[in-house]
Amino acid sequence: DRIWEALATRLGHGQDGWTLTPGPITDKSVLPMRSFVQTPMRHGRLFLAGDAAHIVPPTGAKGLNLAAADVGLLAPALVAMLRKGDHTLADAYSETALRRVWRCTHFSWWMTT
Repeated sequence: DRIWEALATRLGHGQDGWTLTPGPITDKSVLPMRSFVQTPMRHGRLFLAGDAAHIVPPTGAKGLNLAAADVGLLAPALVAMLRKGDHTLADAYSETALRRVWRCTHFSWWMTT
């Protein structure tokens, strides 16, 4: 019951005609907060992106954003490499992506502590 009371308070139960409908709580557990960053994010022709390259705690809500940003960097790098033979962006991918990953990992850690 304490969970529903706390949730109702935080969500504004009763305001603007909105009410929270409690239901059964099927699971209670503590979510472990962990981070993982694979460095480098490239090995030869293998490029890692998203959760394959890094896992951040959900407290910062950055996981999907990081994955999309990885793909945003990687897509033009692969196009340039495969179509034009230009490896410049592909060679910079890991270093460029990791700067952002480490910033987001630090932010998530800060939100957790």
